[in-house]
Amino acid sequence: MVTDSAGRVTHFSAGAPALWGYDSEEILGKGLADLVSPDRTALRGRDGRTLQARAGVFPLGSEESPEGFVLVARRQGEARRLPTGRRWS
Repeated sequence: MVTDSAGRVTHFSAGAPALWGYDSEEILGKGLADLVSPDRTALRGRDGRTLQARAGVFPLGSEESPEGFVLVARRQGEARRLPTGRRWS
């Protein structure tokens, strides 16, 4: 997903609803704070459950003054695949 500089969701990938439980229409405009646990240690889905997922947040633009952020999340244990079908993690 992609957020603006205030952390509001501006783009939700086609695969994201399967992980998060939100449709694109209902997630757009939500803040990242709505998608993490109160102690900020875990991601949580639409129903409030803790997601078994790993995530990374990356700034768009400069780190000192980001224009937004990209959050990349995937289920734990889910292998990433290269276009050739080779696995990597």
